[in-house]
Amino acid sequence: MSLILQLILVIATALCFASPDKEKLPTGQYLVDPHGEVTCEFVRTKEKVRLHKVPVLTIQHFKNAVVAYPSVGRRRHPFILIELTTEGQRLFYEFTKQHVGSASGTVIDGKLYTAIITTTALAVQELEVDAHVSKREIKRLVDVLNKEIKANQL
Repeated sequence: MSLILQLILVIATALCFASPDKEKLPTGQYLVDPHGEVTCEFVRTKEKVRLHKVPVLTIQHFKNAVVAYPSVGRRRHPFILIELTTEGQRLFYEFTKQHVGSASGTVIDGKLYTAIITTTALAVQELEVDAHVSKREIKRLVDVLNKEIKANQL
């Protein structure tokens, strides 16, 4: 079982904007903070969540995304695996080391899909995004991620 699975997961979908003029928040991993500059609303709960405007990880720190299927365990639906670059792995480890007890969330295509509460420093090679959306939507999100990753590499 990966360390990410050992974290407390808070699942949500929310549209996030980087500015009052409704510019979509870029893909990345963001710190959840009650004093953050960006507000997101959880679709399921309608709860407002604040994020730091500057991401912990950006699309530059993502190497590849795939649809993953559980082999065993409690999860019964597909999820997204985002492979991190070496620099992304280092940054995420440093971030989780410095922010034990804090939450961070994964934004894809302007929406907050998951948030995790860090319980320990995490040395991981990929992020797991357990979005609780349809298989079709998971595939669409993976396509969006890979297009962004490819465009960033040019």
